[in-house]
Amino acid sequence: MNTTPTPAAVEYVRALSPDDQEAVLEFLLKELIRIYGGTGLIPFESGEGESMGYYVPAAAAAELRQRFVPPASPEGELQMAEALATPGRSVSFEEMKGWLPAAGVAPTR
Repeated sequence: MNTTPTPAAVEYVRALSPDDQEAVLEFLLKELIRIYGGTGLIPFESGEGESMGYYVPAAAAAELRQRFVPPASPEGELQMAEALATPGRSVSFEEMKGWLPAAGVAPTR
């Protein structure tokens, strides 16, 4: 989406509290999902046409995961569930490299 907002709109948002800015961003993301359908990547461009990246709605992320991420083994599912239940636990890079081949992914380093 490549549109340049009016200076008044930008200044209005800048003057908002961080909580209100977050609420505006949430509203605008929901609008973009409604406009784009929520099933694909939503491009972000500056007013000058510079690419700023993409927003990935949940439905698009789920579809991309199904398409490109191999399904986990039951053991892998248990490991992921444990990791989600204990977010403070971390793993070393070496341990992660050991898991990748089991998931069918070749480590790059």
